Amino acid sequence: MRALRPLLVLALLAGCSAPKAGDAPAGPMLLAVDGRWPLPEASMRGLLADAQGPSAAGAAWFGGGVATAHGEPFALDFASLDLGAARALDATGALDPPAPGEIALNGTWARANGLAAGDALALRASTFPKPLVTAGYEMERIRPCDRTPTATVCFLPPEGGQLAIRLAVPPDSQDLAFIPEGAELGPGGLPAWWNGSFESPSGERTPWNATLDELARPTLATVDGPIAPGAWTIRFRLESNKTTLNGAAAGIVRVREPGYTWFDDRLVVEPDGPAQTRELLSWGRDEQATLRVSRLVERAIPAGVALLTPADAQRLTGARADEASGLVVVASPALLPALSDARNRSADAVALGLRARPAPQGPGPAPAAKGALLFRAPLDVDVAKLPPVPGLAAPSLAAMLETPVGEIAAAESRPVPGLRLLAFGGPGDPPWSMPPGGRWPSAQAALDNVTRSRTLVLSTPDWAPGTLLTTRLVLGDDRVGRVAVAVESVEGGPADVAWSSASLVAGAGKPLGAVVVAPLAPGADARAAAAQAQQAWGPLGLALDAGSIA
Repeated sequence: MRALRPLLVLALLAGCSAPKAGDAPAGPMLLAVDGRWPLPEASMRGLLADAQGPSAAGAAWFGGGVATAHGEPFALDFASLDLGAARALDATGALDPPAPGEIALNGTWARANGLAAGDALALRASTFPKPLVTAGYEMERIRPCDRTPTATVCFLPPEGGQLAIRLAVPPDSQDLAFIPEGAELGPGGLPAWWNGSFESPSGERTPWNATLDELARPTLATVDGPIAPGAWTIRFRLESNKTTLNGAAAGIVRVREPGYTWFDDRLVVEPDGPAQTRELLSWGRDEQATLRVSRLVERAIPAGVALLTPADAQRLTGARADEASGLVVVASPALLPALSDARNRSADAVALGLRARPAPQGPGPAPAAKGALLFRAPLDVDVAKLPPVPGLAAPSLAAMLETPVGEIAAAESRPVPGLRLLAFGGPGDPPWSMPPGGRWPSAQAALDNVTRSRTLVLSTPDWAPGTLLTTRLVLGDDRVGRVAVAVESVEGGPADVAWSSASLVAGAGKPLGAVVVAPLAPGADARAAAAQAQQAWGPLGLALDAGSIA
């Protein structure tokens, strides 16, 4: 992506991109994927430049975890803003980042939890690797490098009768492959052989052979990951039915690279729902920091109740030095069509998922407890060893994803604030029941079906009432959001939840980590049960999720 041009702001002031009459006034907007996954700042800034938008005011990071102070655990969502983003959101300096090793807390939240400036606070957050996106490039869709010098993949000049391709591999990619494909060979073109080499950015060459037999059964050429980032050169000569075709182009180059998708294919090899969830949780690791409360902030903190310095937030979210969760941009909604057009033109895979929306100004509304309580937990929590709590049935493990920062899920265009995606991880039966006459005869049958699906979820009656239904659920916005389909309403679980596969949780956004789902016993008082659970489970690192009690 090209760098920001310093004259962009002047162009805006000159009226080239001035809002039309009737446009909403300019204000802080968040340019990001989902506000939790860290992604390259260069992708966001490049897209903004391509859209001829304003210069970014600054970068932001978002995360969540469990904080402990005075021996008490608290579920804590935090934000971090560099100085530019902080001043764009509040010119008074109230949201300026604290010093390294310090944390600023929302005053109302801090006083309600007995915290004050000077207190020591231990914060734990779970980090996860990004989903891997399979990128495949067909030969007939590749252009010469001299015409598309910034393209991810392009043709180099042929070398000694061999075709040569340059492929830009991003960091953390896990495998590279050449897939033989015979559609371009025509009738009588099989069998076919591809003989070539993969050359890494360091110059190391790996010879390979790929084939299609007479029945078009392929033998792939692969390089196992991790793959060194940078420019790879792929050379080959094609032989079709014993005829050498110098410089011929046929086949597909594939690489699995970190990206953003609504379904993580790495998990589908495990068809069992609870095992799939436990596999997802095993990818994560707990990052920890001991911080000092530097001050209380008497205003809403974007998407959380705490402010961290960018360096501490990067470590607790797994971000690299050149990554952020989003850019804060002072712009009007008139910028959105230009951003959409620039995204559609971009060759940057990350940019395809980027979008802008109003910058969040605080946590969303908390849903009621309904049928179960949620507790954030360490990744290594052993649910079987939790002491029993009066008023709560047997707890179970799950992976959770909150609605992405700054977004509201929508079911058939009706907003669903505070929606969570949950994937069941066992042990025992799922913490919900099927209604009589439902689509599936048992909870296990429903779980098996959802686990195998890229899109199906089970709803709670709060946002999709009814015993048999099909409801379109959009996570994000209609243009680039992730779409799921609620196929049945289940009973007895937490409020405002979509039960899904771990694959959907991992792909729809950054998982918050392990949660313990504790169903309420019939007739139990939710607040009393929550207080007793906090007392019994708090020393084990569990904290009542902020949205569990209205």
